[in-house]
Amino acid sequence: MHDTGPEPQGPIRMCVVCREHFLKSELERYVCPKSRRGGASDRESGTDGLIPDPDQVLPGRGFYICGKADCRQRFKKAQFGLMKKCKGENT
Repeated sequence: MHDTGPEPQGPIRMCVVCREHFLKSELERYVCPKSRRGGASDRESGTDGLIPDPDQVLPGRGFYICGKADCRQRFKKAQFGLMKKCKGENT
């Protein structure tokens, strides 16, 4: 049996850009536009892209991105393609 070190403390999620795994608390979460019920502001409601979810509590399909500058830059271009996965949440 391999010793992989201590177990991570909390849920693990994957960055949709670099596909590396991180603790959920280390990532930024974005949700589909129709998932804005439950706390997104009016300013966020009018967006054409994914909605930031800094508290990671909004309902709906979530996308996670790590803090690397390259991933943030590439996410800006990729988010409209990711919205295809929102399945009926964007009208």
